[in-house]
Amino acid sequence: EAQSTLPHRSPSWDLPTVLRALRSPPFELLQFINFRPLILKTALLLALASVKRMSDLQALSVNPACLEFGPNDSKVVLKPSQGYVPKVLSTLFRAQVITLLALPPSEQDQDINLLCPVRSLRTYIERSASFRQSEQL
Repeated sequence: EAQSTLPHRSPSWDLPTVLRALRSPPFELLQFINFRPLILKTALLLALASVKRMSDLQALSVNPACLEFGPNDSKVVLKPSQGYVPKVLSTLFRAQVITLLALPPSEQDQDINLLCPVRSLRTYIERSASFRQSEQL
């Protein structure tokens, strides 16, 4: 008897539910939370805001040639490390610059800044500076 093959499906998830969760403990207040939730929140917000693969995000660096925050953390400009080879060679990510704008204040959603990837990245970089062993984000 032939074995039926079901299509492989990733688990479904609900973006609004995830974003709601990122606004409260254990993911807030960024300055005081454990480091693991900070890493997870920062990685997820960077992935969502940049629409990049995690392997592409791993090519990002804290080296000043690859990372620049705008005035008052209004934006962050990220570039992949030199020598990075993308998983899919046809992509142009190797030389691509990622510019992420900070989320502006909103009267309708006063907690929107809790989902700001620029804020999360800045906090992650500052909190990891004392023990970071490489320039990789």
